[in-house]
Amino acid sequence: MSKPELEFNLDIQKLYENTISLLTVEAEELKQKSKSLYEYKNQFYSVEEFSSLFFKENGYLTYYGVDFSQVFSYISFNFDYDTSVYENYILGSKLIDSKALHQKFKQLERLRNITLENNALSDELIFLAQELMELYYSTYEPKKLKLISIFDFVRSLPQDELIRLIRFYYKISGLKRGTPDLLIFKERKYWFVEVKSSNDSLSKYQNFFIHHFQEIVGENIFVLNVVDKNWS
Repeated sequence: MSKPELEFNLDIQKLYENTISLLTVEAEELKQKSKSLYEYKNQFYSVEEFSSLFFKENGYLTYYGVDFSQVFSYISFNFDYDTSVYENYILGSKLIDSKALHQKFKQLERLRNITLENNALSDELIFLAQELMELYYSTYEPKKLKLISIFDFVRSLPQDELIRLIRFYYKISGLKRGTPDLLIFKERKYWFVEVKSSNDSLSKYQNFFIHHFQEIVGENIFVLNVVDKNWS
């Protein structure tokens, strides 16, 4: 299966006029050099940390968007040039021989192709992706446990939703930036959240991500705008 050709150019912001929901939250703001910190329970945090705490307080399970996207780089097998990095790292750790690793990569690619061509998913794809991820992070337990937790969440998703996500991540595999800051989950529903402070706006890569997510996956993505409650 050939991968779609995607171009990222200076006009990308004009190409994609997205309609996206906006949620605004007010908080005590502390200016610190080039960035703002926001007060939560008498302590100040970055806008991303504040937002994660805000959603947890409201009963949501939260993941960082980059970790969620990393899991799907395995499931959709869109490593691109990073494949050689993963391969060298795993082989350098002597956890598996080269022939066996290449066979796993081929199997993962085959299962991904079957999923996208037939619109049907087997558990084997998810388990194999997790196995490769655990091989890579075998010496970094905190990161491995975090990603395993995301795999558990992924398995809870309806199959049609999961296939749309695989299709989406496969399509945007050339995009290294633009992933929303958070993924939040509650009562079997999830949303991507791009977090912005008062004077921040969406980048061309974030617009690209949002456009294709809405086109392939759905409308469950929004911007959380954190503003100074004393602003006037």
